[in-house]
Amino acid sequence: MLKKHLVSFGKDTLFYGLGSTLGQLTALILVPFFSQVLMPEEYGVLAMLALFSQFIQPVFSLGLDNALFRFFSLSEHPEEQKSVVSTAGFIRTSASGIGILLLYFLFPITNDWIFDEKLTATMWNLSLATMFAAGFSNIAEVIIRVQRKPLVMLAISLLNIIAGTLLSVWWVIVLKWGVTGALLSGLVTQVITAILYSFYLRPFIYPGAVSRKTAKSLLQYALPYIPHRIQAQLMQSFSLFIVNQQMGIVATGLYAMAGKFVKPLNLLVDSVQRAWVPYKFHIHKTAAEPSEVFRRMIGNYWLFLLLVWGAGCAVFPFFFKQLVDARYFDGIPYFPFLAFVPLSQAFYYTSTVGVELNKSQKILPVASFWGMLACVILALISGPVWSPYGPVLALIAGYLVIAGIVYQTSKKHFPVDFPINGILTVFVLQSSFLFYCYNYEIKWSILLLLTVLCSVLYILVFYQINYAPRLSLPHPRR
Repeated sequence: MLKKHLVSFGKDTLFYGLGSTLGQLTALILVPFFSQVLMPEEYGVLAMLALFSQFIQPVFSLGLDNALFRFFSLSEHPEEQKSVVSTAGFIRTSASGIGILLLYFLFPITNDWIFDEKLTATMWNLSLATMFAAGFSNIAEVIIRVQRKPLVMLAISLLNIIAGTLLSVWWVIVLKWGVTGALLSGLVTQVITAILYSFYLRPFIYPGAVSRKTAKSLLQYALPYIPHRIQAQLMQSFSLFIVNQQMGIVATGLYAMAGKFVKPLNLLVDSVQRAWVPYKFHIHKTAAEPSEVFRRMIGNYWLFLLLVWGAGCAVFPFFFKQLVDARYFDGIPYFPFLAFVPLSQAFYYTSTVGVELNKSQKILPVASFWGMLACVILALISGPVWSPYGPVLALIAGYLVIAGIVYQTSKKHFPVDFPINGILTVFVLQSSFLFYCYNYEIKWSILLLLTVLCSVLYILVFYQINYAPRLSLPHPRR
């Protein structure tokens, strides 16, 4: 039974992640060339623009992506689906237009406060236009996911990779337009995405189908997601903001360059999460012992992530020095900390399984508030004395706080006996291994000993997850 679930879930993850994987790999291949023409402060500007967009998009969306997913999926009649999509599109477009107009006039303040006056009006306008186009694309993407057309998303992703790569090479590397060229290529690529997605939205968009009643239902479901997403995005962006404020835009560029090599791990976690959201409902409905299926699937996933993290951190310095200009070498020690951020996100996403069975999701904004508060306080305390490591650890702590709070609620309805002790033991030993590799001259005898200990521990924990006898838990409510 577990093998069947793993195969089915793996196929979903592959379809969702293949396009993004190819895009991230292409971007990684371009890093050596971009590092030759972009200064660290320019990378810092691009990183801060990306974080600003990630923070503001949840406000523009009004949580309608979640509402659209639910109401469109449950709609039984074509006319009802048209009303849902048309109404959601109208609300989302109106909110985005008003928000972007406001941001347009806030450029002088934003440029001074966040970008150290290194942002031009052209860069700002390109970023705003990209955000507007992304909102339209998000609505269409929900429709395609509901209709279970992953190959369509993959085809569009491949076209975007080709267009985005060619435009980036021409404008950034050949013409040397710097940040402006990178932003312009991003905008054109996003517009291409919106045009391609429009063919799948067109059958559902009718101005006359916009309904006040439908709008009320959508907003009642969607609006609680706004504080949850804003708080989560604020928590995620605050660490880089503190690094920027404490260490300057050059350190931010080093931070961003090291972060580019974390993208494959981010992509893995994101792909699994996109497949996990619908698939966990399938497990709830079909598995005879869903809690045991979740324990084994999630336990193996955690163990696999720790293996990828440890191996990636061990080989990172060598590959970084081969691929990137020497001006960025000071950012090498940042990588193990930055690479653990997606792992903390994965722990949060998966350890809270069961909360989706509750009728109310009010625990999410509560948990994200306390996670955000923990992140901000720890970042402010550690930033002046241990940047950039302290703020990154604060972000990790924030995700773990959210996971802990939501887990306490979810386990009341759906108890799962996670292999936490074994995973923690692996993490401690593996961290000791990496600490030695990054801080001391390597002695092969010690390196071999640590490698053997980690390997033995991995085998023991794998056995514990998959073959050791388990205590019987109360049958969860479904």
